[in-house]
Amino acid sequence: MATMLHRQIHNNLLKSEDYQSVDDLSRFVRLRNAHVAHRNTYADYQDRSRRTNLAELLHICHRLSRLLSIASSSLPDSPKSPDKDEPQVIPYPQHIRNWDDLPTLQETVWNFLGERSTFSNAHVFPSDFQCSLVEHSIHPICSSKDVYNFRHQTVHRFLHLIWSQLLCDETIITSCLREAYDCLADPCGIATSTLEFELQADSADCCVYLLADRHEFPIFFVQYISTQDLPTAQIRQQPTNLHFEKDVLNSGGTQTAFIAAVARAYAQMLSTGNRSCLLDNGESLVFLQADETRPDTLNVLKYIPADELGEDAEGDSDKTVVAQYLTFALLSLQATAPSQKWYDAAAKLPTCLLDSKGVRSQPDSTGYPHRSQDLGNIYAPIFVSAKTDRPFCTSKCLLSLSRDEEIDQKCPNARDHGDQYHEIEPAVLLNILYNQLARSDQPYAFRPIHLHGKHHHYLKGTIPGYGYTFLVKAVEQGHVEALENEFHFYERIPASQGFEIPICLGMIDLKACIGRSHTYYGKKCEKMLLLSCSGVSAAIVVDKGSIDHLTEDRKVLEMELKEIHELVEMGMRNLDLSWCNLVWNQQEERLVWINFLFWQE
Repeated sequence: MATMLHRQIHNNLLKSEDYQSVDDLSRFVRLRNAHVAHRNTYADYQDRSRRTNLAELLHICHRLSRLLSIASSSLPDSPKSPDKDEPQVIPYPQHIRNWDDLPTLQETVWNFLGERSTFSNAHVFPSDFQCSLVEHSIHPICSSKDVYNFRHQTVHRFLHLIWSQLLCDETIITSCLREAYDCLADPCGIATSTLEFELQADSADCCVYLLADRHEFPIFFVQYISTQDLPTAQIRQQPTNLHFEKDVLNSGGTQTAFIAAVARAYAQMLSTGNRSCLLDNGESLVFLQADETRPDTLNVLKYIPADELGEDAEGDSDKTVVAQYLTFALLSLQATAPSQKWYDAAAKLPTCLLDSKGVRSQPDSTGYPHRSQDLGNIYAPIFVSAKTDRPFCTSKCLLSLSRDEEIDQKCPNARDHGDQYHEIEPAVLLNILYNQLARSDQPYAFRPIHLHGKHHHYLKGTIPGYGYTFLVKAVEQGHVEALENEFHFYERIPASQGFEIPICLGMIDLKACIGRSHTYYGKKCEKMLLLSCSGVSAAIVVDKGSIDHLTEDRKVLEMELKEIHELVEMGMRNLDLSWCNLVWNQQEERLVWINFLFWQE
């Protein structure tokens, strides 16, 4: 119809001499122009609003990543004072090695994602026009903060979109996110997780982590560095097979901004327990990972998109910057956390000095065995830790254990506890744990579940052979008194355990029993409480629209707690029942009060 109308107007215009007046001709000209404008606008709208699939989105992102421009002069990130440039004493790796198998690992992950047609082929991402609006927020790079801002516009925002679609595929969750999936009290929480990029204060370092419920799973951290401070040409020329002491620290060795950045990243890996890092100057990526069993070895792979890709990245979607970030995140999520033996060995590494000019030897640095025969003693093969992918035992199960009652047959681990009654008692459970923790070759006796308080960390414990799986609350050095007060609180109200509050199976004192502390997240912990996992964050249930029901449940819980005479005797009349101190117990269908660190005897 539109074509016929256009043809009719055109034909009439050709016979303009037939019109009785100029006004008639002008009217038809305006009509024709309006029609043509409408047709062009509608075609432009259709083009702008057409959603893209994953491959198309990655091509658009690649085009955006090529818009990076470098300012002619660099602006300092912050004014340097003599105090700020004081050299830091940091450990260094004995060996820096080329990470040869990383490209193969990334390709395997990408091929797996490509086979998930629902994820890769669905047109669910923004249109080319919508993505192109990002161009207005891209500015020339003068500092490392500018590199972060550039990646935030051209990488982070698109990874958020991709991640949300990736979680729509259950196979991807159970295959690529198995480690995180097994840690959650409510595994369904992984389907609503988000990928977070948190810029650290006073730096251009960015922590990348998976947020699921209240769990924060560290994935990797990024050091954004301006190209003025770390030129791509230097990255391209830098060898990545080095003996640090011989090739870097000794006179005449390699001294570059690249080595300084790698050394700084390595020190952060050891201090946080996050073995994966990415150096990014906006033009190139450098992937780093501390070895799983030998902390003295650092694996490094350089990736420069300009050397690998053309202008449109046709057929090479997996090599674009966004795809490289995505596959590195999935691989890092599958990496195992450092073991206690790993931390023990890392504590014996030699140290060097790091400042704005690079790294240099530290006089009289000691503590690391340089003879090859000593290395074998430190890095003897580690034993595989107890299987910790079991679900948590139910509160009723651990309650029956503490009271010597019949096993809760609804517990997912019930068949390993015994026939009708528990084969062991809490005192025996504690002895088994002490023996497990005392082994010098034992990796993590408790598995981190990446749930933290201000000075404490929650872990997942399992008793081999008996299947008991429980929550462990480990407190950092300097904050032991608060945990002891909490333990005494549990001892004072045993009848309420398993109902209004979690069940406490006991407290472990590592220093007293095995003579050493354990390290989690880079922090030393000496004392731990063994608790039931009483549920999931109440906020999850609130988000599902049951705020009115939960508000009533909270009132009921408050009334029950106020009727406990032991609490009255302790002077606890004003109870903090804010949502952050409550969890929802699905089995009992009730709220449970947690977090008593505020209480003092």
